[in-house]
Amino acid sequence: MKKLLILLVLFLVLIPSNRAWCLDKEEEIKILKEQVKQLLERIEKLEKEQKEKKDPVCPAFDNSRLILKGRFFTGYYKGERNGSKYEKGSFEVPDGKIQFIWKINENIEVIDRISLNNAQLGIDYFYFQKNGIIPNDSKSRLRIGRFKVNFGEETWFDNPVENKFITNSASSVGGYDEGIELYGNFIPDKFGYVLSLTNGTTGVGLDKTSSKAFSIKIFGKPFKSLYLSGSYYTSGDLDEKGADMKIAGLTTPPTGVTKWGRDIWEFDTKFSLKKFEVSVAYGKFLDNFIGSKRQGNYYFIQGIYNFTDRFYFGLRYSEIGLNDGLTAKLNDIEDVNKYIRSSIVCGYKINSYVTLKGEYCWNKAKNQNIDINDNQFAIGIATHF
Repeated sequence: MKKLLILLVLFLVLIPSNRAWCLDKEEEIKILKEQVKQLLERIEKLEKEQKEKKDPVCPAFDNSRLILKGRFFTGYYKGERNGSKYEKGSFEVPDGKIQFIWKINENIEVIDRISLNNAQLGIDYFYFQKNGIIPNDSKSRLRIGRFKVNFGEETWFDNPVENKFITNSASSVGGYDEGIELYGNFIPDKFGYVLSLTNGTTGVGLDKTSSKAFSIKIFGKPFKSLYLSGSYYTSGDLDEKGADMKIAGLTTPPTGVTKWGRDIWEFDTKFSLKKFEVSVAYGKFLDNFIGSKRQGNYYFIQGIYNFTDRFYFGLRYSEIGLNDGLTAKLNDIEDVNKYIRSSIVCGYKINSYVTLKGEYCWNKAKNQNIDINDNQFAIGIATHF
């Protein structure tokens, strides 16, 4: 009995101590595992730091990305005038663009657009852009490089994809140039301005004149349905070179002129109401030569009615004319002083990216002696992405 009691006491003493020993081992293993985990994390961190020292990464590029945009129009053109460009009918690709936007970060971009019009490779523009350049104006921006001069309103829709029409107005004022541009707002989404200082002369890197072109545009939206803008452009002295800002395709002075300059004024308005929108533009231009000048005016009025979200119909009348009986080459017609274009268009949006368009234009070129009819039909498909 005495031996049995001794054994029982030993059992009661040893069992708890063995249990405690097991618990101590489990706790030790747990601690060791945590230490190993921390050690591995430390090794990984040191390896990353060592790699960054060999191949440093600039924090400004951490969120950079490349955005690709493009548009494309292909169609069939038929002219009615003998000897015209499309007299016998022609399949054309008059507009093909691919735009690359490299967003270095949310405020800095590099933008390049490649032109593939009729499968001919070229570059429209290439510029650096800084967004939010003006404090408290998040929509402000600064552009440096070669860009499209922000003049008037048609300049942003002078192609058969973004334009509801296939053709442009008779004047079709606009151009690309190298320089600097500032866009800002007096009142965001209500009242703003665009200022630019550019070379003014045609050709890239060929500007040899000391004076530069200057452009200013003031725009506003007093009501939700009404948009207004006024633009002024002066080329400065161009010497004998051509102007970057074209008017009805006219960029050169008369033969023999060795010093000239171009000034343009334009007023634009657009009114939208439910399914109907109307746009009006009126402008004047003055080409100054030594001892002479060439001046004229232009305008267009157009209306678009959207029968449905997919189907629309449009009419446009446009005209450009030279004063004092002067003549020039307007829209590829030689020695005329007035060019009139009346257009009718129908469009059907197959989806958000593809639109089928058909247009007929009554084109008339005049001088004091003749009227030249250059009517044209076109049908095609416009796409964008």
